[in-house]
Order: sequence, then C-alpha cells, then structure tokens
Amino acid sequence: MKNRCFGTCRGMPPIMPSTLLIRLVVFSVVCRFAPIISSQRWCCIIGALLARYLTTLDPMLSDSTIDLICKFSDDRDWNKFHTQENLAKSVSIEAAELLECYQWSGEARDGDLEHVHEELADVIIYCVMLADKMNLSLDNIVRDKLAKNCRKYPVSKAFGKSVKYTEL
Repeated sequence: MKNRCFGTCRGMPPIMPSTLLIRLVVFSVVCRFAPIISSQRWCCIIGALLARYLTTLDPMLSDSTIDLICKFSDDRDWNKFHTQENLAKSVSIEAAELLECYQWSGEARDGDLEHVHEELADVIIYCVMLADKMNLSLDNIVRDKLAKNCRKYPVSKAFGKSVKYTEL
C-alpha cells in the first residue's frame, strides 16, 4: 500500500485510523448529555476534542500494524487484485462472516470469541485497505459522516429513539 495517508492529506496531522472507534464512543457519550450542554454545536466540538485527546493516549491500531497490513499484501503481490470493487466486496463478505458468529443467538456461537475477533479483524483490515486504495483519510470520512448524522439526528429529537431520521 503505497498511498497511505490517514490524516496526513490536506495538511491534517497524522491520526491513527483505529482511533475512530474510541472517537465514536466518546462522541456518543458527549452527545447523550447534549440536553445539559446548551448548544448541539458545542456538544459536537467537546466530543471531538475529548475523543482526539483520549485517542492520542491509547491508539488501537498503530502505524506499525497498518504497515504490517501493507507488507502482508505487498509480500504476496496481491495489490494487483485489490481493486476498489474487490475490496468493497471483501468488506461485505467478512462482515457477513462476523454476523454469522451471532446467528440464532445474541451471544457468540458456542462462546467462540476468538472467531469473532478474527472476523472483526478481517473487516477492519479490508476497510483500511479500501481507504488506502481510494487515498482517503479514515479520520476525515468518519468526521464528515458524523457531522451529517449530527444534523440528521439532533439530540433534541433522536435522544433515546431508534427510528430513522425521516420519522423523527
């Protein structure tokens, strides 16, 4: 993977792509308390700043791990097969395999968490590879999507509800 840019594009400081999960969790927690905070905009800003601070302390996916993903594919000369379409299909296939771990039950089948870990890793690996192939910053695309979701699902209307934004 030669075009890895996770956060370094467009003058952004480098950010680990794995920090996204922590950021999503912190963002969700902060937005939950939005009724206490006077402005939804401030809620989003506080959440983003908190998430940024927390994720710099304990990144989930280091640059060296991302480099291992790149090296694994490079060593096997598989990048020629990694078109955007093939990688997107692979994300979907691996996500279905992850879901299969929970088929017929709310818990991992036979308590097999190792299998869940493997399938989740496959999904993450293919997402990282697809973002790399498209020369996208995972941080930027998640921030953009969260900003859109913040507008679609304002806390004042969506708090505690699981309906689609068109039904709020």
